[in-house]
Amino acid sequence: MKRVAILGFDGFRVGEYESPANIEKRIGANTGNLLFWSAIKSLFSDDYEYLSKVERGFPSWDYVNQTFDVLIKPAANHLDPKILHPELVNYLSKLNIPILVLGLGAQLSSVDEIKLAKSKFVALAHCTKFIDVLNDKCPVVCVRGHSSAELLSEVGYRGIIEVTGCPSQTLSMELELGKTIGINLNSLVEKLQNNRAIKAQHLLPSQWDVHLASTVDKVRKMFGSDQLIEVQQSGGVENFIRYFDRFGLNTDIQSSDRNAIGPVMFFNVESWAAAISAVEFSVGTRIHGNILATQLGIPCLVISHDVRVNELSDQLALPWVDLDEFKAISGRSNLWKYIRFDAIRFDKMRIENLTKFRKSIEALGLKSSAKLRRLTTSQAPEYQRLREIIATRLPADALVMVVSKGDEELLKLGGHRAGHFPQAADGNYAGYYPADSKSAIAHLEELRAKGAGFLLIPKPAFWWLEYYSEFKLHLEHRYRTAVHDEETCLIFDLAGSHA
Repeated sequence: MKRVAILGFDGFRVGEYESPANIEKRIGANTGNLLFWSAIKSLFSDDYEYLSKVERGFPSWDYVNQTFDVLIKPAANHLDPKILHPELVNYLSKLNIPILVLGLGAQLSSVDEIKLAKSKFVALAHCTKFIDVLNDKCPVVCVRGHSSAELLSEVGYRGIIEVTGCPSQTLSMELELGKTIGINLNSLVEKLQNNRAIKAQHLLPSQWDVHLASTVDKVRKMFGSDQLIEVQQSGGVENFIRYFDRFGLNTDIQSSDRNAIGPVMFFNVESWAAAISAVEFSVGTRIHGNILATQLGIPCLVISHDVRVNELSDQLALPWVDLDEFKAISGRSNLWKYIRFDAIRFDKMRIENLTKFRKSIEALGLKSSAKLRRLTTSQAPEYQRLREIIATRLPADALVMVVSKGDEELLKLGGHRAGHFPQAADGNYAGYYPADSKSAIAHLEELRAKGAGFLLIPKPAFWWLEYYSEFKLHLEHRYRTAVHDEETCLIFDLAGSHA
């Protein structure tokens, strides 16, 4: 088993009774980093130690070289010369162990800035030295989005670039997290349309200029300040207190559990998660608070003001609107139209991102965690069992419709023909669930008329039978159950009646 050093701070272990000023001195002004850093340990099962920077500087590089086999460096915005410190670059250059950089990103206002960012980056000695360090010690670098990947390649990195988003996608163990978010979103939409009270997390901007502060006023008017947990995730303690003092509001700097409504700044991820676990919605300009919400199954809307937010939101399949679009929304009852959440894409992107994290971890000789392996390979045994059932229980010439959620692996049923349910006119996955039971029934009968002989519902899709209750009755009353395996699947024979 290897020894891993994580250059950061474990967000679940910030001292409850430390002063906010002391905590901020140690972890920085962006407490969203705690979520990022704390999730890293869930990627692998090797021994690890968090090495946080203290007043005297980084831990001895000699100690790191002698004690550890791999160093993991969370590097959220280190493609920005203003954030990449020469001290850090010099420190990394003295290490003689492999380094895995995670979450690397650029601070870009638009994609048009990539060439300008490149020219600024390569003009500075500590930035070019950073790329030399990456080329020398990092066989693979995980970046948060495609714009960052493009810039990293442009400035001269020659290794493998994996676009992975943020490691905090591992916080939930739920395999179909997108489905849970989607169900909760349906409830939220109903409340928005009927103007009912909604408790929400409101993520405040890091800078209180007029442009960003206007979003704060709009969210408050939409939900009412008495229904909001207003979280200052970035910008620092002084900024937090200064702003709310202007409005005469009570503020609460927290590192322990709380359930109160109002402005708050957390320095402990566990407490943050506990505080928002009962909210129904998360909205705001800071992305990590929205990531935390979705990992709890809570729908969110990211208000984006630059490319770094856009690219990470896109990579995690989080719904987002730009600042001007949000300001143009006319009333709370119309907000739901802008929460463009695709549950299927969310789950697909999450598995793809986590699979890349696993590949990167294992490329450095580390053992991926049981949690990461479960999230990335949990369905493989079910695939094999499905194929065995199809091979032994269904006719060789059967055409099987599969409630597939767009997963092409579910259509690989040995020699049997298979198709997505629901599907588009060209046979590809439709990209969305049926609107209701009536639509599901009509689509099934349409495919049956075209030759479909069986409908296969894998275990992860058993929820269909509860959600589409009339569709379930249609299947049970009209068609014979060919296979009923609680651990694997349910298959209906569409050839004839139940009788």
